[in-house]
Amino acid sequence: QSQGVVRAYKSFIVNLVSANTRYTRAAIKSLIGNFKGGARESDSDVFKNTHDVLKGLLSVSPVGARDEILEQINLRFPFYKQAAYRQVCYISAVVEMSGYVADSRMQV
Repeated sequence: QSQGVVRAYKSFIVNLVSANTRYTRAAIKSLIGNFKGGARESDSDVFKNTHDVLKGLLSVSPVGARDEILEQINLRFPFYKQAAYRQVCYISAVVEMSGYVADSRMQV
């Protein structure tokens, strides 16, 4: 997508959760699903944008977003039947998240 569309979507998700935290679970569930990879050419852009949105969610809902991120990391883990590429993408994203999700290293 164009950068304008990406910026608008990122802003929409953060504003939605800041206005009503009941959308936190659905937003984070969808975002964590992006880390399983797909089209290798665009994955790095998708991962960067997803991390940006997660950071935004953590800024507007620190406790709720943090707890939901940690729960979704565990629930959406790609098990052994998934392709190795998808597992590597997911683990790399989780390791990166441990750097900006407060007090998460032990739980990750």
